[in-house]
Amino acid sequence: MNKPLKVLLIALSAIVVLLVAVAAFIVATFNPNDHKPELIKLVREQTGRTLSIPGEIRLTLFPRIGADLGQLSLSEPRSEQLFASAQQVKVSVALLPLFSRKVEVDRVLVDGLNVKVQRDRQGRFNFDDLLSQGDKAVPPPDTSPAQAPASLPLLQVGGIALTNASLDYRDAASQQQLSVSKLNFSTGAIAEGRKSTLDFSAELQGTNPQLALQLSVKSDFTPQIAQQKLLLDNVQASLGGSAAGLRDLQIKLGLGNVEASPQAIKMAGLTLDVSAPNPAGGALALKLQGQASVDLAREAVQLALDGQFDSTTLAIKAGVKRFAQPAIDFDIALGELDADRYLPASGKPAAAAGSGPAGPEAVIDLAPLRTLDARGTLKIAALKIMKVRASSIRLQLQAQGGRAEVKPLTATLYGGGVSGSLLASAQAPQTLAAKLDLRGINIGPLMKDALDQQPIDGRGNVALDVSTSGNTVSLFKKNLKGTAGLQLADGAINGIDIAGALRNIKSQLGGGAQEGQATTQKKTDFSEFSASFKISQGVARNDDLSAKTPLLRLGGAGDIFIAEDRLDYTARATVVPTLQGQGGPEMEQLKGLTIPVRLSGPYTAIAWKIDFGNVAGNRARELLDQRKGQLQQDAQKRLDEEKAKAGQRLKEQAEDRLKDLLRR
Repeated sequence: MNKPLKVLLIALSAIVVLLVAVAAFIVATFNPNDHKPELIKLVREQTGRTLSIPGEIRLTLFPRIGADLGQLSLSEPRSEQLFASAQQVKVSVALLPLFSRKVEVDRVLVDGLNVKVQRDRQGRFNFDDLLSQGDKAVPPPDTSPAQAPASLPLLQVGGIALTNASLDYRDAASQQQLSVSKLNFSTGAIAEGRKSTLDFSAELQGTNPQLALQLSVKSDFTPQIAQQKLLLDNVQASLGGSAAGLRDLQIKLGLGNVEASPQAIKMAGLTLDVSAPNPAGGALALKLQGQASVDLAREAVQLALDGQFDSTTLAIKAGVKRFAQPAIDFDIALGELDADRYLPASGKPAAAAGSGPAGPEAVIDLAPLRTLDARGTLKIAALKIMKVRASSIRLQLQAQGGRAEVKPLTATLYGGGVSGSLLASAQAPQTLAAKLDLRGINIGPLMKDALDQQPIDGRGNVALDVSTSGNTVSLFKKNLKGTAGLQLADGAINGIDIAGALRNIKSQLGGGAQEGQATTQKKTDFSEFSASFKISQGVARNDDLSAKTPLLRLGGAGDIFIAEDRLDYTARATVVPTLQGQGGPEMEQLKGLTIPVRLSGPYTAIAWKIDFGNVAGNRARELLDQRKGQLQQDAQKRLDEEKAKAGQRLKEQAEDRLKDLLRR
């Protein structure tokens, strides 16, 4: 909104200056109606526009020289289409001060001004020619040096009134429209070094974004024309209504004092008070104070503000370079922020409440990144967002050319820390990426807060290096790719007690299966747990699960279907071979046995199944192999014993023969 409003104000200023110049020209000639054709011709030659003054210009000569132009209009260049028109233009100049070489304009009145501003796809405005040729458009008449405006040392105006004005702005490039109506502007007497007042009000209606606002500004001001300065005091501005879907928006801006010159604007004692609707209900408040400065020559803005955002502290330091294509530098610090207070309450979608089909999925458009040129630091003392809590957050943003990268990102969360980087790109196809390293994290509470599920507990490390593309949440899930890994200690797999299920295995070994749903009352404790995942097209594949419990060794392999929020996984539980009386006699009999546990279904209702028929067959084969091995060992032992006995007999026989030979 700021840029179109600025453009409209510039256009308004140009038109007002033009109208006043026309009126001044007519007053100075003292024969205005005789000079109308000459004036119209001059405007056409200099600007290519048609100036129309259909009524008779009426003059007053004493005690004031004045002119009432009546209706007046100005066309577009080389076109009959109207650019600006006014229902009435009046200007009067006090006569007696002229003899003292002073110009005292008693009153300038412009009523019913209507201006149409357009910007084409190449960024050109339909008033650019007035700005570039304004000095030539309506030159003063050829008067003597004593009568030339440049020779008059002092200018005074009794007041300016712009009433019932309207402006219409159309941008062909952005399809933006802005209409300003009921625009009223008035001032008190204007004189060098004397304080006066101004009052401005208008209504704004716009599309892209949608706007319905009321604007008002009141201020004291002191012109210092000799020093080319304008001093403003006690500036009070307010803006209220709806904008970009936000209703009941109220903005109040206060300025202790402002010093404006052609080169710079300095604002001290700046206060900002914003009340806006909270998406979660109620209202949110922003209160800031500080100072700002604008270097018009260098096109630079500096801003320093601090205050409160609802209940948290906020400090902002920012700088902007270039007005047409702003480059922003910032340093923002926040206190403790509960962002969940500003998020709509989660629940059943509106479409689900009725019988009709759900609407189309919301599109995530990163196009605003294409025009964003920003770099800076954001620090947050503590943050809660979507139930996830973190503290000591620090990130650095670099955004340019449709690409925004947060690097580095550091924070403390859930007993550990995180470091890494985030990336968002608006270049087709738009992509998101994350590379995070979590150390010493209590993963159970983190998953509970983030997913409202706690399938696993434990403390350890998580590594994530993923990227995706698309423009909806479902496409982001479907196109996810990369790697992930975790290493945990002293935790538990929640929802299933594998050891408890195996204690009943003796009665189940005859066949059949044991099934169940994951429940929060059951768990399998572990001392070590590790797994890595390769992610492609929204499916995370794991083949190296490794976990240790006092009674079991766990392995496994399977898939997690991220886009469908479900898994299909087979864990393999092996009873510790070195078991010595632990877990009861049932477990003692299963030493070395491997039991497959099938996990499947959606995250919210994971089902598990142990096929004891296969376990029994596997156990029988294991027992047969063990018996076969034992028989082979026994046979080999007997063979070895027979060989030893036969060798002993042969030895004894050889010794007996040797003795017989010696006797002979």
